Amino acid sequence: MDENKEKELNTAEDERLKQELEELARTFQEELDKAKAEEALKSETDAQEDAENEGELIQELEDLEHIEEEEDEIPEEELCVCCGEKRRGTKKNPDSEYCYECEKALRHYPFELLNVIIPALAVAFCLYGCYIFSNYMSIYTSAQQAEKYVQQNKLYSAYSAYDTAVNKMKAKNVNGEMIYKRSLDCAYKSGEFLNSSVDTAVFKEWELKLPHLKSVYDIQLESLEMDATRSAIEGIIYQYDVENIEDLPYDKIIKEIDALTDEPAKTAPLIDGETEEEISTTTAYNIKVKRYNRPMILYYQFYISVVCEKDIETQISILEKIKEESPEKTWIYAAMLGDLYNKSGKDTTELCKYMRSINSEDTSADVIEATALRIKGKYDESIEICNKFIDREDIYMYEFCRQKAICYLLKGDYSTAYKAAYEAYSQSTIPLTANLLMICSIATDNTDVYDEIAELYAESEIDLSEEVLAYKDGTMTLEQIFTKGDFDVA
Repeated sequence: MDENKEKELNTAEDERLKQELEELARTFQEELDKAKAEEALKSETDAQEDAENEGELIQELEDLEHIEEEEDEIPEEELCVCCGEKRRGTKKNPDSEYCYECEKALRHYPFELLNVIIPALAVAFCLYGCYIFSNYMSIYTSAQQAEKYVQQNKLYSAYSAYDTAVNKMKAKNVNGEMIYKRSLDCAYKSGEFLNSSVDTAVFKEWELKLPHLKSVYDIQLESLEMDATRSAIEGIIYQYDVENIEDLPYDKIIKEIDALTDEPAKTAPLIDGETEEEISTTTAYNIKVKRYNRPMILYYQFYISVVCEKDIETQISILEKIKEESPEKTWIYAAMLGDLYNKSGKDTTELCKYMRSINSEDTSADVIEATALRIKGKYDESIEICNKFIDREDIYMYEFCRQKAICYLLKGDYSTAYKAAYEAYSQSTIPLTANLLMICSIATDNTDVYDEIAELYAESEIDLSEEVLAYKDGTMTLEQIFTKGDFDVA
């Protein structure tokens, strides 16, 4: 019984062991099959990649052979747009704008985020710059227009354009030093620098020592020299308290004024209401005045010669000194010198030409020319010039109207002369226009206007012109007044 049971147990154990071995063999076979399949798949993939690489290599070799077969010189229109050395086009893409090597490099060029950020930032800065520029565009436009006027010698227009730019800069709190500098340069050349809207405080004191701002320093220095000269000369004149002009010691005053040339200058005293604290904040007043201004010395000598009623030649000689020593300062001598040249019968052609070379908009040269033509008896030509500037409403419109009125008086057209004279008087109420209107009133029997002006003279305690009284009394003719002597009514 026991033997049979042991035998059965042995048989069952053998059967279990057999099943385990079969299971193990099956599992091994499955793993083996799986590994073979993966190996086969890998081999197939490698074979495909090798085939592709072989094709690319063949392509490269073909392109290289194509490159080697190139001509020594390639037409410019067939060159690669990238390198500019090899022929454009490849075997795959004959119409390509690039050669094989450049096309390959572009195809494989790494694409990074930085390549997007940098251009984007550049565009952003450009847009911001455009915004800033557009905000100040009106300033730039005014300054550019001013520069064009300067190049054309149109100094008054240039000064006006610069003044506009300066006011815009002040409104926007912009410190455009070079625009300020050019504005001052233009103002100085045109004679408007004493009225300039440029505050010298915009420049730092140390900046005025820089080479490119030297002209600003020179202009401010001359402005202070002129103020000091004016103050010193007024002190000389006011010490002679006389009732009649004839009692002024002309020679002594002229000598004392001339002596200022070699004397050390004294700064002009403060203007009423001005304080040291106020002027200490303005750079110009930190400049030390060492000498008096020579052109201003000569100008005041001329002024005294006029007040003392010296002869025309004496007056001319003083103005000619200014012309000789400071010819560019036409604004201080030219208009008066031209008038004196006309009254003395001298030719004014060269003077007018020079005035226009400095400032083509200085219409005082045209006043001189119109007067010269009128004195020569060329009335129609003189009237033509006058009408040109009257229509423009020129700054000297009153004088052009005055010359026009004199021409019509001498032509015998008293009614037209009266209209022109009345327009001149309306534009500028000065003795020259008032005296001429009185003569025209006499010529047209307009006693009301004559009496009105005569009353104004009486109220001001000013004597009537001798020429006016002589014409009214019939002791002088129009020809005697306007074609002889000084050719005008004083």
